Amino acid sequence: MSNAITSFLFSNTSVRQTIFKNTFWITLSAGICKALRAVLIIYLARALGPTDYGKFAFALAFISLFVSFFDMGVPIIATREFSKEGAKREEFNSLISLKIVLGIATVILIFSLSLFITSSPEIQRLIWILTLASFFGQFPEIFYSLFRSKEKMEYEAFINVFQVLLLSGIIFFVILNFLSPKNISFGYLIANLITLIVAGAFFCRKFAPIKGLVDVKIWKRFLVMAWPLALTSIFGMIYGYFDSAFLGYSNQVKETGLYNAALRIINIAVLPSGIITMTFYPVLSRLSCEKEKTSFQKLFNYQMKILMAIAVFLILIGVVFAPQIISLIYGPSYLPAVSAFRVLLATTGISYLLASFSQIFIIFNKQWKYFWVTFWGAIINVILDLVLIPAFSLYGAAVASFFATFLMLVLSLFYIYKNIPVKIFSYKNNRLFI
Repeated sequence: MSNAITSFLFSNTSVRQTIFKNTFWITLSAGICKALRAVLIIYLARALGPTDYGKFAFALAFISLFVSFFDMGVPIIATREFSKEGAKREEFNSLISLKIVLGIATVILIFSLSLFITSSPEIQRLIWILTLASFFGQFPEIFYSLFRSKEKMEYEAFINVFQVLLLSGIIFFVILNFLSPKNISFGYLIANLITLIVAGAFFCRKFAPIKGLVDVKIWKRFLVMAWPLALTSIFGMIYGYFDSAFLGYSNQVKETGLYNAALRIINIAVLPSGIITMTFYPVLSRLSCEKEKTSFQKLFNYQMKILMAIAVFLILIGVVFAPQIISLIYGPSYLPAVSAFRVLLATTGISYLLASFSQIFIIFNKQWKYFWVTFWGAIINVILDLVLIPAFSLYGAAVASFFATFLMLVLSLFYIYKNIPVKIFSYKNNRLFI
């Protein structure tokens, strides 16, 4: 019995079993990680208060605008390429050195721009510390790309759980003994550095020693494939974090804290969409290469049904009980965020569909089309933020996100209908959606 369970959870024997196994491990790790991170952020927000938490959130939002530069979309392309037969080991080793070069260049860029985004020395220091933390935190993604391509997501799950346990322990210790935004930032830095060391050691044990080979031809080949995805990610970060960064830049520090408190709950709400699309992605990538696309369409329809059902449930529950949710989690001082939270929940429902659509663009090598979806979503979001935030603060930011996300949904449907052989509007999908 124990051998059967071990085989079922650690071996790949069939398509259904592999999807279930990967879903189990990613769901388990994501559930543990998100739960601990949620408790951590809630406790942190309550301990710091809206103003100090707003400083920390502003620094994170500014850095997040440049997070895509750390890898330029290469890990996602690596997952796709190494899922296929004939992938070469030396190519992966060369991608490790590419990741280092991109990371160092991004750190220099953020350090330089931080001198112009704020005149506050305190916030500048937060940006510097958290930038290094992001560099260390983003680096294991290149290891995860190989784990995912081999459909061994339990490895990624183990490392993620270790990271969040370590981070939680360090941050709670800092909160109880040395509470300040700067010390919290140092806690993130230490936890991410230790996690990187552990992830590297784990990779070497399960696969092969790390060799940072430099092959410009391989760099060029992967960057050529990834650059539409990289641009998409860059504009995606603008779409996702410009509102928080602009709130902080406008000296609405307390409002930044309120808005990001609502966003933290939204991040938990969108978690299932990431888990589902991540576990389906390798299998869908493989099925897309087959001449007969029936299996691909059936599996895609199954994914869509799951995503739509969860999205509707979350929106209904969240909108009705929004005041109670905010008050219970953060306390009465965060109640002004309720209206923004409700609008962001509606945006979350659209995001569930977009998660599935973005996956399709990548699988069929149409990253360029999805770039335009994200590009126009980011542009509209920035324009609306510039207009609405000065007048309506965090509520304007939430409304801007909703309309930008809705535009991205419409554009995605248009491009998929014109360029990709996948049926979005099937009889069963339409019936479920209605």
